[in-house]
Amino acid sequence: MLMSWNLWKERNDRVFNCSQAKNVATLVQQNTTEGERWCAAGAKHLAALGWPGNPGTANMALLFSADV
Repeated sequence: MLMSWNLWKERNDRVFNCSQAKNVATLVQQNTTEGERWCAAGAKHLAALGWPGNPGTANMALLFSADV
């Protein structure tokens, strides 16, 4: 849900504010940071999924870090 929300916000920013598109690595990093903030604020169900420090999240960041 967190990722969907952030993608929706990015879409709205592009459509309504004519902002420049961000690359995938930047979006993944923003989602990771936002997830860490949610956990720090007490999102226990998100933390139960292994966030932060979720190996899958780290792998996603590495996967999308290369410029295509």
